[in-house]
Amino acid sequence: MQQMKFGETVFPCNPASLKISYAKHIVPRFSPFGGSIVENYGSEPIRVSGEGELPGPAASAAFAAVKTAFSSNASQTLIVGEESFPAFFETLTWEADAQSGAIRYRFSFVEEIG
Repeated sequence: MQQMKFGETVFPCNPASLKISYAKHIVPRFSPFGGSIVENYGSEPIRVSGEGELPGPAASAAFAAVKTAFSSNASQTLIVGEESFPAFFETLTWEADAQSGAIRYRFSFVEEIG
């Protein structure tokens, strides 16, 4: 898998786990004249989430680039695997391991529709 990228920011290490969710907005309704009806209102935004670890002493510098990308409020192109679409960086959580210097992180992105 190619390096995960958001805008110009390349994730230093691909996430250890990755989840890409596709959904449709399906609404079941009841009509007194027609019985049950199911309506498809189209696709929901694609959601991407995952977690990984940035190892060693360079972890802080590597994470700083990811954090800067999170600070941007603009939609940018997210490239993950073979997928590529405009998205917003929704969440970013991190925790540091004082002993090894590694930084573990979790993230989520939401596709921009429109």
